[in-house]
Amino acid sequence: MLTAILKCGLTRVATLQLGQRTEARTLPFEDTGPFPIGHHQMTHELGGVNDQQLGALNAWYGSRVARLLDRLSEVEDPETGATYLDNTLVYWGNEFGCNPVHDANAMPVLLAGSAGGRLRTGRYVDYRRVGLRLDGSADDSDVRHTSDGGVLDWRGRPYNELLITFLQVMGLSPADYESGDEPGFGDYSNNLYGMYLLGDRRSPLPYLLA
Repeated sequence: MLTAILKCGLTRVATLQLGQRTEARTLPFEDTGPFPIGHHQMTHELGGVNDQQLGALNAWYGSRVARLLDRLSEVEDPETGATYLDNTLVYWGNEFGCNPVHDANAMPVLLAGSAGGRLRTGRYVDYRRVGLRLDGSADDSDVRHTSDGGVLDWRGRPYNELLITFLQVMGLSPADYESGDEPGFGDYSNNLYGMYLLGDRRSPLPYLLA
């Protein structure tokens, strides 16, 4: 239905929610057997007996996204051979970072489609600066620590810059989305442990724009 309304021009923006934030479905699969616990609880128990089942569940969600991309791969412009996907930006993400808690750091993101040639594709970019500060130095004199005493590596870019990238790809300027006299987009107050240098708050993520 989502791809149909995009192809018919009934909307230019659509959202597909594959599961709620506290997903409790067990979704049994033939190769893993019935899941003993729900997806939400399973994601908080990394390194345990449920890892294989969690992998199968994540693969199932990935197959739904792949199905969406396949349906957008139909040729839209016979003269150029461009597909609907070529002229689309598909974003897939979740609220989980690379950890078993709801921390909004090291967030995994998958982008598909080039938004009409505005985005560079076919690459993997890791914006984290593990073990380094954002200025490139290894000085750990002001390293921040988590509440449990662990060292928090400096991470390279705030999530806001990804959103700014989307807005600029869609042709918007800062004047279109900035509020009041504050530069940037969204909330910058939750800068966890002061781990991001915010710069001018108006720049898109590097290495993405064509």
